[in-house]
Amino acid sequence: MAGVSSGQAHAATRDAPGPSLMQYAWARTPAAIAAETLARREQLLGKAGDEGGAEAGGRGTKQRRIRVEDAERFTDVILACLDMLIVNRKREVSANRVLAFAKRLASLAVAISDPACQGSMLVSLWKFISLFPKCEVLFDSETEIGGDYDPEALDPELARPASSALWELQVLRQHESPLVRRIVAIILRWVQEMTKTSTPRPTNEVLAQPDHTIESLSTLHPAERRVILARSEAACLSTPSTAKVGKRRYQPSPWLRRMLEQNEEAATLPNGDESKVVKMDVI
Repeated sequence: MAGVSSGQAHAATRDAPGPSLMQYAWARTPAAIAAETLARREQLLGKAGDEGGAEAGGRGTKQRRIRVEDAERFTDVILACLDMLIVNRKREVSANRVLAFAKRLASLAVAISDPACQGSMLVSLWKFISLFPKCEVLFDSETEIGGDYDPEALDPELARPASSALWELQVLRQHESPLVRRIVAIILRWVQEMTKTSTPRPTNEVLAQPDHTIESLSTLHPAERRVILARSEAACLSTPSTAKVGKRRYQPSPWLRRMLEQNEEAATLPNGDESKVVKMDVI
């Protein structure tokens, strides 16, 4: 197999992926990428399985979970596994499973702090929405099918994701990163066109240089995509703002003036008007 070493791992490292699988990680052949993804997935699930088994106690089953602090480190592995599980098997996977993973991916994007990882997750979310039109139900807040959404369900088929909504996108619209805000805006515009015409046009908005749109980013490997988004985020932060600074004098609203007039002590507002001060007890 091209790009993959056939050496055997030592007995001391039998539980963890051997270095023989990782020493050809620089190769970009399909076999090398698959071996690297498999090794990282085994390492991730092995650690999560041990911790989940210790927490499970006497229940007799090991629950393999990924903690939020580990999710940022393993973003590339998580998204690569989702591509193999959902995108590569889109004719076999059920719509309920796709909805469950789309909802969990949006929730994870809110929990982590790295804008490049968030952007990569949002691009994968857009890929799910564009490939599976049934994801439109996640944008209907009044839909409830089979009961309330259960985010803690171990089986995605039993989570009832169709009863939830992607409110996380509304939160990310106010994100401090301009890159995250732009990706969310593209997703929302895409969904709006999909609900109106059922055939949304591809967007030509460039998210990263050189000429990377959300469509082109969705075709890249998650690791390569995250690096490109990290560079784009750094370029956005280094670009000085061109917004004009307002120089208008502060004018208190009529409601604030009435509130100030109800108090006894006088004070001078920034515009020179003499008014009252509101006393507030800080707890």
